[in-house]
Amino acid sequence: MLQWLAGSPGQRVRVIPGLFDFYLQFNTGGAFSVFHDRPIVIIVVSLVAVASMIWYVHRDASQSLLLHIVFGLIVGGAVGNLIDRFRLGAVIDFMHVYWRDWYWPTFNVADAAISIGVGLYILFTVRSEIKRCKGNRQKPNEVKRDGSPPPPDEENPSA
Repeated sequence: MLQWLAGSPGQRVRVIPGLFDFYLQFNTGGAFSVFHDRPIVIIVVSLVAVASMIWYVHRDASQSLLLHIVFGLIVGGAVGNLIDRFRLGAVIDFMHVYWRDWYWPTFNVADAAISIGVGLYILFTVRSEIKRCKGNRQKPNEVKRDGSPPPPDEENPSA
């Protein structure tokens, strides 16, 4: 597909008119072309992020399958973009989403995997926090009539 696009760089191939095109771009920067003039910063940050996520997942093998999938998406996307950076000096972006005068920056499959992974991680974290908070909530019979909390129990004096 990229060879087909490479035959006409800078031209758009309409996939869904008014919504989605293939449009070949080379991005030397990070997301939204941040640090486009400092590619070494992007490479170092990406390598540190990948190494950190791999370490985090492997330090505790009992973590949920969902967390492994989430980090797999993020690490896979980051490694895919790193391969482009080492091979070509830039990331190949080719998916372009737009609506009327609104344009989203051109992106690739690796960017989509990273975004989906980060979104799932946020949902996973929020859901876990909600469950944790609900689990720590006081039972109705533990609240005094005046609304004050019960005295701390002996096992957990800070409660």
